Amino acid sequence: MQNALNDLTSAIDKFTKKMDKTQEEIEKIENELKELRAKLEPLEVKVLELSSKLRDTEHKLHQKLNKAKRVRKLYLEAQTERQREMHEKDYDTLIKEIHKLDKEYAKLKEEYEKVVQKEEKLLKKEFDLEEKKAKLYQEREALMRHAEAAMKKLSNKISRTRNPAL
Repeated sequence: MQNALNDLTSAIDKFTKKMDKTQEEIEKIENELKELRAKLEPLEVKVLELSSKLRDTEHKLHQKLNKAKRVRKLYLEAQTERQREMHEKDYDTLIKEIHKLDKEYAKLKEEYEKVVQKEEKLLKKEFDLEEKKAKLYQEREALMRHAEAAMKKLSNKISRTRNPAL
């Protein structure tokens, strides 16, 4: 009987140690997730900001290109040398602005892609941590079911010992 009680206490100790260990790991993962989410939040804001700037720059670029086409058409339709010079000057100015906008767009796009890649890495890490946390919760559930089954079995043994007629 004493051996059975000793076995029971050691099993209970093992169970509590495992539960404590999984709880510590879950808390550790929760802390990592908080840190990760704190890093992700500014990245998400930056992605939205860059996306907006990209759209605006692209819109400006298309406007300048359309204006350059109109000026080019006016140049071809110009009847005097003075008109041609004026349209050519306007066209050259627009082309310079287009090149400037194109460089700005390329720079923004590169920065956007870097931020998105960084965000994707952090999101993958967050997903992995969430998955690990879910596995720990499943492990805890399995331990609890096992403990409940053991307690039921022990309860049945105690009942049989008390009431041998049952």
